[in-house]
Amino acid sequence: MVSVKPALCTRSSCLFVLLAAILFASGSLIGVLLIGGLSAGHPGALRSQPAAGFADTGRANPAPSAQPSSDQGAAAARKQLQLELQDARSALVTEQRASAQLALQLQVLTAQPPAAAAAACTAPAAPAPRRSAAKQVWMMVAIPTVHREGQDYLNPTLASILQQLPRAPGHPLHGTLRIVVADNSRSTVRHSAFEKAKAELTNPSHPHFGAVAFVRNPAPRSEGRGAGRHDPNKAGPTVRQQTRDVIWLLHAVSVLAAGGTVGDIPISPPGAVGDGVPPPTGPVQGTGFPDSPLHATHVLLMEDDFRLCPHALLALAHLTAKAAGMPGVAPMPPAQAGLQWTPSGVLPPKAVDMGPGSTATPWLLLRVCYGLNGAVLHTRDVPALAAYLAARLAARPPDHLLVEWFAGEQPAAAAYVGSRAHFTFRYNLLDHFGRQSSLRAAPQGTFGACYDPLDEGNLFPVEAWNKVECEHDDMQPCRAQGDAARVPPLHLKDAAKGVPLRVGELHSNLKAAHTPAL
Repeated sequence: MVSVKPALCTRSSCLFVLLAAILFASGSLIGVLLIGGLSAGHPGALRSQPAAGFADTGRANPAPSAQPSSDQGAAAARKQLQLELQDARSALVTEQRASAQLALQLQVLTAQPPAAAAAACTAPAAPAPRRSAAKQVWMMVAIPTVHREGQDYLNPTLASILQQLPRAPGHPLHGTLRIVVADNSRSTVRHSAFEKAKAELTNPSHPHFGAVAFVRNPAPRSEGRGAGRHDPNKAGPTVRQQTRDVIWLLHAVSVLAAGGTVGDIPISPPGAVGDGVPPPTGPVQGTGFPDSPLHATHVLLMEDDFRLCPHALLALAHLTAKAAGMPGVAPMPPAQAGLQWTPSGVLPPKAVDMGPGSTATPWLLLRVCYGLNGAVLHTRDVPALAAYLAARLAARPPDHLLVEWFAGEQPAAAAYVGSRAHFTFRYNLLDHFGRQSSLRAAPQGTFGACYDPLDEGNLFPVEAWNKVECEHDDMQPCRAQGDAARVPPLHLKDAAKGVPLRVGELHSNLKAAHTPAL
């Protein structure tokens, strides 16, 4: 039987292969008859060496007599020919079925556009859904970045994460974290730090090859350039543009964290491009994950000038497990955990439905830093956050909108949040080492350092760790001190000792430790 093995091909080469296969299948009967005719003069020749593509029936060849007469020889030849023709009929039925299947594939190919035709050519007859074969990962980190003249914040930030990734295959966190870096610099500016990181981390010889995906935001700038925050509760044009870029990143990471590829990322999701601005054309440019498709359970939001504090991944693993065991918290229902997307963007999921009579719900967000950093969400909630930012884009800066959303401070947010809880880690897990802002020219002031308390000095009251209520614990809200079910706190504050203070020092240390370097 003729078979077509899946292989990457162009539309024209696929058609050529399929047509050749059909001609071969259709012409096999002629070959059978010719071979059968020759077998009359050479009885037993075909039986000893069956033709390729024909089933051997397993019949024994008749043993010739020592001195056969001419009549006996003719009878044996006729019998042999009858057997061969019987085999040929059987083979013909098989070949006709194969020809019909190939002809159907050819009809599909000629009726579809090139991209769909190539997919049909390479797909098996009954392909398994792509998502069912996706590799599960624990967390995907989303990092937006922009070019800053004379500064490289991105590579030290990536180094702070990569140096905490275990390389031993037996480690529980081995291979469970991925990073998505989105360049928002637009095509008019070359982001040298982005290019440097991409060149090094997409090299197959790099020890962390495959851990980071690099994408470019194709959406044109929608807002005029203006001042940042004159009023902390108002969004000027520069801040609104930042919100639009965050919206695009949320859609991009939603796709990659739900089994999609770079080619599946929408170029202009709702809110990423302003009204009246021509949308971009062409696919999103970037490098995805070599082992995609992936399914990530959680997404961590970061910025390119915040490095991960020492042992922060250990703290995040502790926090996600601890929050899942809190009273009133339930696991995300598997049937509602997945995401869907269309060519126009990721579909925001509805509020989680735990079914009748259930009072427990999955947690909504974990806070481990301030601003637009250090927010851990379930992957299925990321598109809902993107939709909320788009709806409230002009109202407040994006970091304020993030708190407004998970705290349910507006009716639309409250309808989605319901009774789902948010939790705050006692200590800050991201160190803001950058001095040059992406929003304004003036140097930035000081911020909370690694393992500083995330109290009201760094967070809004609705999200801050409360010393009075949870002095005995490392998470807010917390269980009572005498509660037997309480998970003990993770004391990592001493880990902040020795944190590099100079920009680039961490990157230099990692560069000296690896060959090739990061």
